Amino acid sequence: MSPASRRGPAANRTPSKQRSDQAASTAGNVTELLGDPATPGVLAALSLLTVVKSGHGHWTAHCPMPEHPDSEPSLRIDVAPDWADRLVTKFHCKGCGANGVDVLGAIGLAHCQQIVFHRGTEFYRQPKERAHPLPDRLRIRAWMNYLDGSPSLRGYLVNERGLTRRTIRQHHIGFDEGRECYVLPVYEGARLVNLRRYFPGQPAGQKMRHLQGHGSPPRLYPSVPSGRGPVVVAEGEWDALVARRNGLLAVSGTHGADTWQPEWSAALEDRHVAFVYDCDKAGREGAFAAAALVEPVARSVRVVDLGLAEKEDLTDWFVGHGRSVEELRSLINATPAAGAGTAGWPS
Repeated sequence: MSPASRRGPAANRTPSKQRSDQAASTAGNVTELLGDPATPGVLAALSLLTVVKSGHGHWTAHCPMPEHPDSEPSLRIDVAPDWADRLVTKFHCKGCGANGVDVLGAIGLAHCQQIVFHRGTEFYRQPKERAHPLPDRLRIRAWMNYLDGSPSLRGYLVNERGLTRRTIRQHHIGFDEGRECYVLPVYEGARLVNLRRYFPGQPAGQKMRHLQGHGSPPRLYPSVPSGRGPVVVAEGEWDALVARRNGLLAVSGTHGADTWQPEWSAALEDRHVAFVYDCDKAGREGAFAAAALVEPVARSVRVVDLGLAEKEDLTDWFVGHGRSVEELRSLINATPAAGAGTAGWPS
């Protein structure tokens, strides 16, 4: 089953040229720019980039380097304090390795403005989202009952997502008939901290959304029970759920492959951990990056390649290809592990 089958029941840019009226860097004009409150700072750079998207504390965009035909946004823009507690804007392309000097030169900013971006105090942030109230238990129960009473809505989760009625109820999954979306409550312990909404008919990248005002910080979903049992880390919520339905203790971050939070590693301390992300570049890079953060505390860590077609995932493994959990355990065992306890993946 390809990702495109899960629909559910329901400009080209010419690089900017260097402006001739932008002065060379001197102590005078750098000082003037640093002291000018009207200097656009980060916003100026963002306006000259394409496909700009706001993340959690950063932005992504298409890399402007002419020798790098960027098909997916691979440029990351961060604003963070430097060693002197000054806000510094950092640019890094994970595709070609371009840094701030390269990027700002490619979009036509003079050297004096580059100094402002790297050493200045300009800072731009989108307005904070107004938080929508979290639903109470009665509302969640009503959504669960609506889903349970609809064979077509429940059938999508069973046939296309590989879940059982028990798994659906166990994780309080429901359907919001007003917004026409599935709802996945996110808990930390017994406390509701977010609500993930899934819109099957929307374009890729817009299907899964958090409840406004509750998306930060990212969370592990479902939460990790205490103990020392082995854990499979998937890339998406549905993949974690289908793995749990097949008897694995599985979790996923709520914000994609590249958002592993260092504090999550504590939940995986002294456990065998297998990262089983999607079969694409973002999945592979995200899995290795997360594994590096978990390896110091885990008993063993594996990054597992499912060997499926591009962009396929754990749901495709179980549902689309009809592969078994025993086959997945064998694949995990066959994957070289890093860490002290590398004898084998526990049953």
